[in-house]
Amino acid sequence: MNQSNLQQAAEAVLRRAAEQGFLLPQQIRSEVAHAGADPKLWKQVVALAGSHLVHRKGRYYYASPTSPQRLTAQQRTQAVRQAVHELIVRYRKAAELQERREADRLTFIQPVQVESEDGQVYRMLTKDISASGLRLLGNRGLLGQRLRVRIPSTEGKETVFAVRILWTCMVGDDLYENGGNLVELVSS
Repeated sequence: MNQSNLQQAAEAVLRRAAEQGFLLPQQIRSEVAHAGADPKLWKQVVALAGSHLVHRKGRYYYASPTSPQRLTAQQRTQAVRQAVHELIVRYRKAAELQERREADRLTFIQPVQVESEDGQVYRMLTKDISASGLRLLGNRGLLGQRLRVRIPSTEGKETVFAVRILWTCMVGDDLYENGGNLVELVSS
């Protein structure tokens, strides 16, 4: 079999794969025969097509050649993914070193209603919770206050805790993180 016939068959297979998105082995054999080559040589034709045909789950998918712009975009995306991965790893290591609680804490992001002793009601988010305390994110610092924190549930009931805020930290413009002890269960 002539190498140029196989190359022509590979080009024909690539054109059809580009049109359809993928080809089955019998479609490749048919295309090889139509191009005047021996259909038994279909695997050689696939090898000639190189990286433009990707085999997955019994199909040969067309993979377009990468343009310089697409390659640059892929490199940027890969760089972003790598940087985010490194940030996550460093964050987890730092969080492990800073863990001081005796009780295990659980990430628990939930909108809650917070009521101060003077009757003011605020909407905040919990950040995490443990058997001994919780962290709240909101638009004010609540250092030293005793609060009632109402945590809704999916069943329509709510759990209400009395919480004493032990520390407050400004984490952004008008954004505070407040940490406190769970003093008592008011209702459940």
